[in-house]
Amino acid sequence: MRSRDLPARDLVAAQNAVAGRTVVPPFSPVADGDVIPADPFAAIAAGSARGIPLIVGTNLEEMKLYRFLDPAIDKLDAAGLVARCNALISGAGPDGRPNGERAAEVYRQARAARGDDASPAETWLAISTDQLFRAGALKLAQLHAAHTPEVFVYQFAWKGATPGKPQGAVHALELPFVFGTLDVSEIGAIAGRSPAAHALSEHMQDAWLSFARTGAPQSAGLPHWPPYAPPRRPTMELGERSALVEAPNEAERAFWDGLSR
Repeated sequence: MRSRDLPARDLVAAQNAVAGRTVVPPFSPVADGDVIPADPFAAIAAGSARGIPLIVGTNLEEMKLYRFLDPAIDKLDAAGLVARCNALISGAGPDGRPNGERAAEVYRQARAARGDDASPAETWLAISTDQLFRAGALKLAQLHAAHTPEVFVYQFAWKGATPGKPQGAVHALELPFVFGTLDVSEIGAIAGRSPAAHALSEHMQDAWLSFARTGAPQSAGLPHWPPYAPPRRPTMELGERSALVEAPNEAERAFWDGLSR
């Protein structure tokens, strides 16, 4: 029986049975040759969007928004971290070690070297954030920049710190900054409605409007924002002290890039 012939209630029940096992959406669009005629990354690499300026980025701690859905994370140990990574990332590296095990090692070492929290819980949140959000965004930027110079990358690092709310630079926290809705949105309450937050919002709105007008996201309140290109990979870090940084978290980015080749 084809799925289109099944009653809608059976399809919804099957979807809910799978979706209930993870905070990561279990379904995604498929390049079927019809509705989506080609793999999006392949199409971008081939120049399907050549000449169209691009601004793309992610939040530093996307998956922390969903932490409350995963209470076991607070008891995660090193072995549990590796087990989760092996379930998330298939395949093995050139040395035969599982890619999940390699990811855990790369992230622990990189975070410790920067002075970041390298505990199993924080390392898992960083890995799952990059796997679902950052790795794909940076791959898109790199592929598009190969034929279109006007590619600009940001990393949103403003951290929500409201008691009882999700902590960190979580998923969707940038939205009230971009749209100027800090004072009227629930996510704005998570971000905090301080003068510094409003100032960052103004700078981001200026940059996004400049991008819409000219193809370059510039703002008097931000450093000069050059296009993204290897090996420097200029990235605008948007936070309490916004700054242009070069190749942030490069060891982690390189890990995912190696998997996609």
